[in-house]
Amino acid sequence: MHDEHREVSQDSGRNETTIMFLDLTAFTALNDTHGDDTAVAVVDLFVVAVERAIAGHGRIVKTLGDGVLLQIRDPAAAVQVAQAVNAHLHEHDRTPELTGGASTGPVVERDGDVLGATVNLASRLAGLATTGELWMTEAPARAASAAGWSVEFLGPKSVRGLRRPVNVHRARLCEPDGCVTDPICGMRISPGPTTPTAVLDTRQVWFCSPDCHRQSGTDSTQPDPTNQVAPAPRPPNRIREGPLMNRASRRRTPPAIAQIIEIALADARSADDPWPSLERAHVASQPWAWPHTRVHAIMLATAWRQGDHHEVLGQLIRLVVAGPGSLTNRYPPGNTGRTTMGLTEHGPVPPDLADALSSQ
Repeated sequence: MHDEHREVSQDSGRNETTIMFLDLTAFTALNDTHGDDTAVAVVDLFVVAVERAIAGHGRIVKTLGDGVLLQIRDPAAAVQVAQAVNAHLHEHDRTPELTGGASTGPVVERDGDVLGATVNLASRLAGLATTGELWMTEAPARAASAAGWSVEFLGPKSVRGLRRPVNVHRARLCEPDGCVTDPICGMRISPGPTTPTAVLDTRQVWFCSPDCHRQSGTDSTQPDPTNQVAPAPRPPNRIREGPLMNRASRRRTPPAIAQIIEIALADARSADDPWPSLERAHVASQPWAWPHTRVHAIMLATAWRQGDHHEVLGQLIRLVVAGPGSLTNRYPPGNTGRTTMGLTEHGPVPPDLADALSSQ
């Protein structure tokens, strides 16, 4: 029991601790919709909430743009931190919901960073969690249950990069009925009588602003669609041939795709080998010029840090052609974006990405 409640050591070495990743969902979509100033304000609010919640429980190892990596003294403290951060964000409308992953085990501390299988597993679990969820291993799950959370055992799950399945538990930071988020930008909403609303795919949704309502294409103030020319039928096998979208939809990344990209990029930042996650982000980003270009910029920076001069040259070329390729639908679906594949070479699209891309 003493070991579970000891303070987090700042010295290099190997200590058992709880590692937790917390991320803001759909942050890229929020940034794209509301601009840099709003995005920065949201991140500032998030970081302040984390700093207040973790005081006396552990430390912020590093910030990850729209996420944080935390080292916390024990599972019960980790649950308290997640609950406090979530409660702070819920005091404010127009903030994204949280998602996260937590794992307890040994870590290697070096130069202020934390490394090892426990860190990698927490990162992977955060990548699997969806809006308002915290995925975790056994020890944090027991602590969450003891704190009164509703915890669901998901069973053994295959986790990318691990040889054996891992027993995974899921706790909800907010119940589905309470997680009301704008489908365009991902901001959390407390619907009221004047909140813009519409029915999408047979379910009622709400929007944070008239602008997001208009972007959804459901705003009744827009021209009557019965007076418009009907669009051409969507061609089959659109993943292999490239999505045929109008210019507006190519400019704006759908929230679901933006979340997939952000999760993959967060995975890349915390992984020993960032390339598999960067390749996944690339495949998801190809139809949209800005995220496609952004992923190649991150690939270029990664290759430069690793001293891979061949990859640096290849990424410089790809950085130039990525945006135009997306805007003109001239990109090879499934291409990993690496120099290990030719510029025009097609590749397999992972089934979950194929489903997500097909629905856009």
